[in-house]
This record gives sequence, structure tokens and C-alpha cells, in this order.
Amino acid sequence: FRSFYSKFELKNFDVLGIKINDKKNLSEIIFTINFSATIDGSADKQLFSGTGKVVLQNTWNYWTIYQIEIPGLKV
Repeated sequence: FRSFYSKFELKNFDVLGIKINDKKNLSEIIFTINFSATIDGSADKQLFSGTGKVVLQNTWNYWTIYQIEIPGLKV
């Protein structure tokens, strides 16, 4: 993904809420994002906009990234 684009420009980012699930040791951060990405070797830009989330997992008292969902991207 990163090697396909040469530049990123963040236009807007807002956290909408945080959900904590103590039983599963997971937390979700829900957000809206709007950014553009310039395609490497070109002046063309792709726009990404919408709602996404980051899921964190608590293991041995450390939070790690478990999952990321960004509008328009599938990884």
C-alpha cells in the first residue's frame, strides 16, 4: 500500500467514540477520516473518506493494534 503512493494529505480526522469490552480485552475507536493519496510517479490523487475503526487488544497489560478498518482500503 505505502509503496503505491508517494504522498498523503490528511484533511479531517474526528474520533466519534470509544467502546471497551473488558470480557474480550478489546477496545474499539470509531472515527471519521478524509484524506487524499497521490499515486507514485503521477499527479493523480485518490480520495478516501468515511467511517473507520481501530481495534486494540490488551494482552499482558499492553495494548496492541488488533485490526484497522479505513474507508476505501482493504488490507
